[in-house]
Amino acid sequence: METIKYNLTQAKTREDKTQWIKIGIAQKSDRNFWIKLDVLPIADKNGEIWLNLFERKDDEVQKKNER
Repeated sequence: METIKYNLTQAKTREDKTQWIKIGIAQKSDRNFWIKLDVLPIADKNGEIWLNLFERKDDEVQKKNER
């Protein structure tokens, strides 16, 4: 069973630069998908919340969890 782990992020734009802020983690396996939020996401000026998943490959947390 393959498990894929992700960093859950939300974009924050300042002075025309976008920065991805990690707000939690997500994990996908053959049978399910779960998300853990460390903070609540904040809606943009349109009242929308956009999140992105980045696969964790060389992340220190990923390495510690594999032990």
